[in-house]
Amino acid sequence: MSLFENPSMTTTEQTTLNRLERGLPRIVLAAAAPLIAMHAFIPLENFIHRGDDVFYYFKVAHNFSELGFWSFDGIHATNGVQPLWAIMLTGLAQLLSWMGLNDLNTFARAAVGLTALIHYISCIALYRLIARKFSPLAGLTAAGAFLFPLGIVWARVWGLENALYSLLFISTVTFAHCSFFESRTYRGAIVLGLLLGLTGLARLNAGILIPLMLLYCLWRFRDMAPLASLKLVTMIGAVASCIILPYLFWNLLSTGHLLPISGATKVIITDDYLAANDLGSRFSPAFYKHIIFEFKNRVSWFLTSRALDGLWIIGSRLVFNENSSIPIARLILLIALIFAAPMALGAPRAWLSEVREQVIRLGEFGYLLIFGLINASICVNLYPTQLKYAMIRWWLVECEIIITVVVAILVTTALIFIGQRIATDRVRRGICAAALLILVGSQAGAAVRTFWTKPLQQHDWSYSWNDECYAAAQWMADNLPADARIGAWNAGVIGYYAPQQVTNLDGLINNFDYLPYLAEDKVADYIRSEGIQYLADMEVMPEITLNGELNLTSIYSSYHDGMKMHYRIYRVENDLDDDVGG
Repeated sequence: MSLFENPSMTTTEQTTLNRLERGLPRIVLAAAAPLIAMHAFIPLENFIHRGDDVFYYFKVAHNFSELGFWSFDGIHATNGVQPLWAIMLTGLAQLLSWMGLNDLNTFARAAVGLTALIHYISCIALYRLIARKFSPLAGLTAAGAFLFPLGIVWARVWGLENALYSLLFISTVTFAHCSFFESRTYRGAIVLGLLLGLTGLARLNAGILIPLMLLYCLWRFRDMAPLASLKLVTMIGAVASCIILPYLFWNLLSTGHLLPISGATKVIITDDYLAANDLGSRFSPAFYKHIIFEFKNRVSWFLTSRALDGLWIIGSRLVFNENSSIPIARLILLIALIFAAPMALGAPRAWLSEVREQVIRLGEFGYLLIFGLINASICVNLYPTQLKYAMIRWWLVECEIIITVVVAILVTTALIFIGQRIATDRVRRGICAAALLILVGSQAGAAVRTFWTKPLQQHDWSYSWNDECYAAAQWMADNLPADARIGAWNAGVIGYYAPQQVTNLDGLINNFDYLPYLAEDKVADYIRSEGIQYLADMEVMPEITLNGELNLTSIYSSYHDGMKMHYRIYRVENDLDDDVGG
């Protein structure tokens, strides 16, 4: 399949393109493999700078081989994970345990290696889908947008569920559009139902995709007999339900709740946020006005960073030096220039016709846009505070894919249109090969400099204070009793690397017994009832959470320049009448 092949090209034009050009996408995609795999081997000082929540998954999976149940602190059972990814990590931990490889660093790197492999496969799948439906250059640009720009790669190979969700989401769409919609067999319906169910287990929010896919199938199969199409759709829904419902029933039987504790915790956090800002309900005008004002910069960061990834093929990541975001007005201007450039060749009608053709092709996937908008709206309404970080970093995978792919298709359509009118095949091939060599080489150099230079180079997508957590965990190992009970709100890194039992206090990876304390603002009572002897976190966390109800003595302190505050370890004193230390 030729790099510049386009659905509008004739058979003769397609067959004249040479072997090098046909193999160029494979060469570029193969060049990305070591850049993705290297994340499992980067220096520990940089390795720890992934999202703190990653280490929740790592610890829960690692503990399972010893405990036989999911638990972060080794005491309380938890279900605060996306199930399919937790199951896979648990299986990996169990396998390494059988092999006698119980070292925490070994498991963490193996987990990141697995994540990197899944991410790479998802990009290959994305390339095949877009290349088949649009053009190989569009496929290469879309896949490369998730393989070369450092920011999106870093978030995708952290070790969270987003890489797995991306693979299953893309696989579901690819199978539906490239196989099932043509064959319309019961076997295909079973496979599609299986993929939808697994996608829902990879990210529970993706359960929304199931009814949307069923409705789309009914519309797509409108040329069939109504009963025949209904049978196919029923088969898809039944299989998907058989995948997801057992997990929900297991949750209900084991915890009394259908969904993980992490979601319930975030609802409590949001309720407190609404009350603190006097916003009323989640559906009030004041709520939406506040969200727009408070988080517009974070939304802009998400939109512009992913769009710039889609433009990597024209050097966007060289120009903007790997910082993800630009002002949204500047992005709009850039997109407008790309759209207008082909018109400068004096063939506006031909260009608009080409754009119309691509829009029609994109229309086939319109239900995915609806899914992305519905999922984003639900997330914002339920958990608006997550817009600060989690939602724009790893939650909205389908929105990342939609934005990046649409931009990639626009820019490659323009490149193909211009190239076919101003240069011969030989010149186009030479320019394309040279440009890709420069782009891939520069991204490879940037990746090595960024991830292998100590300390980790800071960009707007890599900022972290995990080094303070790791240093505190090392201090605990040397200075606190092995059987000491620790409490932490941001507990991932410190809970994974400290030898003591660390109980999570933000609730995300605790159990449902903790929720009443969190909802009633009685975290101090929980700390007393659990016999927690030490607290560790940024100094602001005890201040805003405990209401001065505990007598704390600071026994460790390290100032973080970026956060402009100290990371502290406190000893919880028994005598509540003493002055608060630290």
